[in-house]
Amino acid sequence: MAVEFFGPSPEEKAESERQAALKAYMAARGIKDSEEVEDFGLIFQGRYDSWIDFAEVYAYLYEDFQAMIDHFDYGAFEEELRSLCEVEETATGVTIYDFDLDGGKKPIHAKSFSDYARKIARKTIIRPMDYLQLDAYCDYESLAEDLKTSYFACPAESGIFVFWDV
Repeated sequence: MAVEFFGPSPEEKAESERQAALKAYMAARGIKDSEEVEDFGLIFQGRYDSWIDFAEVYAYLYEDFQAMIDHFDYGAFEEELRSLCEVEETATGVTIYDFDLDGGKKPIHAKSFSDYARKIARKTIIRPMDYLQLDAYCDYESLAEDLKTSYFACPAESGIFVFWDV
């Protein structure tokens, strides 16, 4: 009976990637001896396709979605909500007929449509922490830029290796 070889095991692939990441980290930090690297398992965050890919994973895994809340794109939410409403300018602000909320039957008065959109976002998406809605409106580009203050990246064979910048 012949045994077929299918290539490296998942464990061997993971170790190979870890070694490549360690080499990249050492080169970036000017470290010559791997014995000088402490807590690499904590520092190495993984390989990602891009900073935005890392931001998406980070937002999902950390801080009870706080990163998504902090980077909520109110402008995009407002734009979509506006498409579901009829808005009339008044002397004291706006009158809104929200067809998604109640079929547009009850007029809603607000200082501005932006104020109304923020209130709706806080009440229906942010406060209950609706992951799917938060994900849909998260500004991942902005989050990725903010993450670059605490993390750094090195090129990988495909994508980037991301490290905690301790």
